Amino acid sequence: MVTLPEKVAPSHLYAVRVKGNSMLPLFRDGDDLVAQPASMGTIREADVVIFRDVEGNSWVKLIEFQGDEVIFRSLSPLRRPIRRRIDEAVKLDKVILVLRK
Repeated sequence: MVTLPEKVAPSHLYAVRVKGNSMLPLFRDGDDLVAQPASMGTIREADVVIFRDVEGNSWVKLIEFQGDEVIFRSLSPLRRPIRRRIDEAVKLDKVILVLRK
C-alpha cells in the first residue's frame, strides 16, 4: 500500500520500469516509477521527469533550466546531459513515487 501525494488523481497516473543504471543510486534497474502528466509550468528545477522527444525516445532524468534550454541530467558521470530548447521538450511527466521490490 502506498500513499499518493495530495492533489493527484489516480486515473492520471501511470507506471514505468527503470532499465539501466544511469540514475544510480536514486533509481535501480527494475524499479517501478509512478508518474503523472506535467507541463513546463509545473516542472521545477531538480524534479525527476520522464522526457520524451519528437522521435519518441524516453529517458528518466533530473531537469535543469538554463535560459531557453532544458538540460536533462543523469546521475552517472559517464552519461552526457541531454540539452534541448524548451519548445523541443515535447512531453514531460513528473515522477512522484518509486516502488522498489
